[in-house]
Amino acid sequence: MVALPRPLQKWRDLFNPLPNYYGNEVVTLVDGDETYEAMYRALITARSKGHYIYLLGWSCDERVGLQGKGGNRVASTSLKSVLTRTPSAVQIRVMLWSQSKIMGGTYLEDTERVIKMINGLPNAAAISDGRLPLRRVSHHQKVMIVNGTDGEIGFCGGLDIYPDRVAVVKLGSPQHDIHCQVQGPSCLALIDVFDQRWRSHPEAIAIDNDKSRGPLIWRNGRRIYPKGSAYVRVTRTFNCVPLKQGETNAAADDNQDQAPDGDPSDPQVLERVSKRACKKERTVAEALFAAIEKTEKFIYVEEQYMIDLKVADALNKALNRGIDIMFLIPHREISAVDMARRRKKFVKVVRAKPAKPDKNSKQGSLRVFYLVDPKTGKIGEHCYVHAKTWIFDDEMAIIGSANCNRRGLSSDSEANVCILDAPYKDDCLAKALRKRLWAEHLGIDAQDLDDPISSAKKWLDNKNKKSRVREYYPADAKDVDDAEAAIIGPYDPDLDGLPACSSNCC
Repeated sequence: MVALPRPLQKWRDLFNPLPNYYGNEVVTLVDGDETYEAMYRALITARSKGHYIYLLGWSCDERVGLQGKGGNRVASTSLKSVLTRTPSAVQIRVMLWSQSKIMGGTYLEDTERVIKMINGLPNAAAISDGRLPLRRVSHHQKVMIVNGTDGEIGFCGGLDIYPDRVAVVKLGSPQHDIHCQVQGPSCLALIDVFDQRWRSHPEAIAIDNDKSRGPLIWRNGRRIYPKGSAYVRVTRTFNCVPLKQGETNAAADDNQDQAPDGDPSDPQVLERVSKRACKKERTVAEALFAAIEKTEKFIYVEEQYMIDLKVADALNKALNRGIDIMFLIPHREISAVDMARRRKKFVKVVRAKPAKPDKNSKQGSLRVFYLVDPKTGKIGEHCYVHAKTWIFDDEMAIIGSANCNRRGLSSDSEANVCILDAPYKDDCLAKALRKRLWAEHLGIDAQDLDDPISSAKKWLDNKNKKSRVREYYPADAKDVDDAEAAIIGPYDPDLDGLPACSSNCC
């Protein structure tokens, strides 16, 4: 028997032997312009009977042009324009988080407008989804699947279709983000992410039974043939609010604002939540912890939060066996509430020395960076790091919607893809992505960034005037008093204490 190449032996347990993990073509997409262009090219392939468009989002603005550069968007390529021109034979199904009144403002208005627009189209249906176990959590998955003349094309990552991904909307935008396009058998797993959400919502029952719209046509069965050589595993965080017997449409408790509130670390609150919901899937956390454990040299992360202490503990074990770790995050000035305090604690846990250090083991390093405008050295455009991407040993990458927080690993609905594409080749997908990102951030040629360990020193080069990176010192960062903190309440709820799910609806 021919032995597998070393990297495949190393990572194969992460990609269990299900056949739809292999045979995929994956394209990494950096930032909004590139991602929206790829989405547009996929959307316009849906033209006839048997074709479909399925979309999950945290937020959406259907007016944003999908082609163009920066804020100069082509209006005729907006999601609204594309879907309006799509033939009625194409099945269109969309689910967006209902954007509770806590968020309010334009997010809530945009969601309601998009849902209304799509429900006005023939053979289309959209659901405003607030079916969640706890009031202050969200449906955060960012997934689109198109079946058209080019077959199934799936998208997953950190981007919603929203103006701040391509235009200057506030300090730090347009956001820096990472998405990916998948073609091949693993599109079935991305479709199942959508189907899981669809099955778990009462409004879907009425839509499926409506003769003018009908059930999801992907269920009719269709084999997706191999397209490339990448292994792709789709992982999820999902909590189910089971359908009640006889429930056929949006019930009162489907409104997120009617869900239990409070801190689930309080046993009484968790008991109330447990009567309503159950824990369905935690494969996002499972895959992440397994990848950290298998890493042998280096971990690079682009991350919006960097606060989960369970991840910090796993990284501490990696650090103490010699793994070098780098994070790129948004600066405290443009981050969410209470980030400085939480990040300081995260870094302290990662850097903690073992009680009995191994004298023969080299301790790795942890460095954290943020982005600035290289001309001013201050926070400016394209400095908000919204990505949720991990790269391990320049061999395997995780791209998705789940942040390094409790929400991403236990309470919000999330979707990630783990990608292993030709890791035995010199410029496999993970390595090529890392080099491309570093070249962009450092303003230097990607060919000078071949080795992650030695080229990591370039992040500390103060003489490089093109560099957009600065080192982040948690001890120096201070949170700004923010009235929003009192409104948000429990900021990062942990729902791992929910009972296991036994419902077939999800």
